[in-house]
Order: sequence, then structure tokens, then C-alpha cells
Amino acid sequence: MRQISANEPSKLNTIVAAPGELWALRYPAQHALHILQRPAGPGQAAGQHGMHVRSATSSVHVPALHETASVVIASEQMDGETGWRMLAQGELVHVRPDLSVDSSIAITQPPARLVPIGADNPNIDT
Repeated sequence: MRQISANEPSKLNTIVAAPGELWALRYPAQHALHILQRPAGPGQAAGQHGMHVRSATSSVHVPALHETASVVIASEQMDGETGWRMLAQGELVHVRPDLSVDSSIAITQPPARLVPIGADNPNIDT
């Protein structure tokens, strides 16, 4: 990503999943990427069982998250949950099989050129 951002217009959040592990990189800052370390149990919204994801165009209920702890990475905060944190620009997160999370700033410099995004883009960091 360092080489790409030094030479090419850049807009790239990256999530890589492997059996039992996950890596997520937020880069550049104009694109939102959030993390939630969620304990087992119902969501924080009253009467909610599991995570309920709602956007302008769809709604998904994930009851399996009622029974197990999880780490969720998303471009926007989801309904009914507290504890979301926006990753910093260049922050690389590693989620291990035991759901422990390591985080560090992997890229410190801003990209040479940003790809413009519209203000109506739901993934923009406002």
C-alpha cells in the first residue's frame, strides 16, 4: 500500500480473512472503517437478540451473535451497538483466533493523490 499510495491515486480499505484470522487496514482517512469488539449476548438495543444491521436499502438480523463473542469490521456503525471505534488512517488491525486484537499504524504518510468521493457516499468519514 505504501508503494501504491506514493504513486497512484489512492482509495483503499482492505480486509483480508484467513481461517481463524482477519486483518483490516484503513487507508486513506477519507474512507470510514470501524471496529467493534463484541461480547457474547444480546445487542445493546432493548429486546435485541444478536446484531441487527440496518441501512437505507436493507436490514439483516444476525441471531448467531447472541451466543458468541465476535469482532466486527464495517464501513459504518451498525444499529443497536455501542463501543464502535473508527480506525485511524493507516491503522492495521489483526484479529487472532481467540478474538484478541492487535493494532498498529502501518502507514504514516498520506497518499500522494486521493481519488475524489462524493459527499453522498455512505463510506465517507465525516
